[in-house]
Amino acid sequence: MTSRVKASVFDILPVNLQNQMVLDLFAGTGSFGIEALSRGADFVLFVDQSRKAGELIKANLRKLGCYAQAEVMEKKVSVALNQLSMEGMKFDLVFIDPPFDRELMGRTLEQLSRSRILAQDAVVVARTSAREKTQDRYGLLIRKDLRKYGDSVVSFYVQRFGEEIEEKGE
Repeated sequence: MTSRVKASVFDILPVNLQNQMVLDLFAGTGSFGIEALSRGADFVLFVDQSRKAGELIKANLRKLGCYAQAEVMEKKVSVALNQLSMEGMKFDLVFIDPPFDRELMGRTLEQLSRSRILAQDAVVVARTSAREKTQDRYGLLIRKDLRKYGDSVVSFYVQRFGEEIEEKGE
């Protein structure tokens, strides 16, 4: 993720993320989650199946002195979401930044919408390639904003319980 896109995302999100539980999926270097910690998030769970990425995130957390406020899961995102759902974890903010052009975003958003790990009014920030199409709705996740940055598209989904929304006709 370029620093410009990350800065833009955090300009849209609330400045103070205090009391927020954050999930960083396809975490890579952990830049989203680490930025959330620097803005006051209580806890960040980083998920990436790469052991190398996991070690890099852990090293970055130690260097920045915020290792105690985080956990790193070196698992496939789909497996981690199932585990977190079974454990009853709840997250207020979720970042999803999968590798481009692998068609992972739709499947991840669909699984996330069914997982029961999102808190009331949770926000999901999803970054994809401009070539990958995403829907306006996945279960109770509703896209509220979409921003384009070069080849990247960032969608902001909100979790709404009890909100009746008509399905779009075909």
